[in-house]
Amino acid sequence: MATTTTPRPTHDVVEDGRKGPRPAWLVLAGVILTAIVALIVFFAMSGSESQAELEATALEELVAEEQAVLDFYFAESDSSTYVGMYADGDVTYIDPSSGGVLKNEAAKDYLLGFTGLIPPFTYEITDPSVNLSGDTAIFTFNVEMFDGGAPVGTWNTTEIHQRTGDGWEMIHAHWSNPSSTPEG
Repeated sequence: MATTTTPRPTHDVVEDGRKGPRPAWLVLAGVILTAIVALIVFFAMSGSESQAELEATALEELVAEEQAVLDFYFAESDSSTYVGMYADGDVTYIDPSSGGVLKNEAAKDYLLGFTGLIPPFTYEITDPSVNLSGDTAIFTFNVEMFDGGAPVGTWNTTEIHQRTGDGWEMIHAHWSNPSSTPEG
């Protein structure tokens, strides 16, 4: 019994329905386009951190920076390290006794006025959180202060920081005392 083979056609059907070989440039363009898309997807997935990962890293950095500053602030009664977190240029500060929003050198001078007046409290940073928008971080936290283990005060804090080549620089700080919660 003899077998016969039917030769397969050597042409493709093009989109407009006519038959003919695909031009080499079209095949090459398709291969290149596929490779470019694959590279974009690969680098997008492997080279970038998610927003949650970026925020977790920023939170870790900002909490560490704040602790280093407050350790010195409360142990040495020296507010210069806190003022040192401020960026050069336009900055603002507000707290319940500041008389309103203080800007630039007035904000820094106000804070430096606390040097030598700060009792040696221990403290704990609680409920830290950060929201990132590009290189800007909105950093919120509470500071629970203790004297000999007894609670003496709480501050609610919001700071706005900008990432620079050297790390984070603060451009705004707002410290407030929480209001008491009504019973009932």
